[in-house]
Amino acid sequence: NPMATLAVDITPDVNVYVKYASGYRAGGASSRSINYRAFGPEDVDSFEFGAKSELFNNRLRLNGALFTMDRTGSQIDFSVTTPQPNGSTRNTIETISAPGVTKISGVELEANYSVTPELKLNAAYTYTFTKIPPTTNPFNGIVQPVFIVFTPRNVISGGIDYDHDLGFAAFRAHIDGNYADATQNFDY
Repeated sequence: NPMATLAVDITPDVNVYVKYASGYRAGGASSRSINYRAFGPEDVDSFEFGAKSELFNNRLRLNGALFTMDRTGSQIDFSVTTPQPNGSTRNTIETISAPGVTKISGVELEANYSVTPELKLNAAYTYTFTKIPPTTNPFNGIVQPVFIVFTPRNVISGGIDYDHDLGFAAFRAHIDGNYADATQNFDY
């Protein structure tokens, strides 16, 4: 699938870009399905607009991007666990193509700052909005909300690095912290 990027150096230290990309994931049938129900392919069209910069003699790096994508035929896994006569359980998965268009959009911001040659700070923030059209659960026939797994709405991270040459050895210290909103582990 095609991808195109147009990038322009506004100054020697600042670059802006716009990017279009498309993607495809084949359909098929889940090997964990009882009846090998077919599901369709996924198609995605995405757009990104961003800027990358290195300022103050490369001591400060600021990057940012806005992105949006439309995905048709989102492949959603539904599962059910069924007790078996021998006392074991059977886990069955049916993959369904969600109806309509899945929307994914957000913003990414990143900063790295060299306070001194020895002390460096970094921080990043990502906001991601996702919306998949409600999809019929093949096991109970109920139309229900579905989610993109492991995609928290907000993610924040930051860190500090300190490197000092002692002559006979190097002292290095690193500390970081991360936060992410709760997220879905399963599609539904």
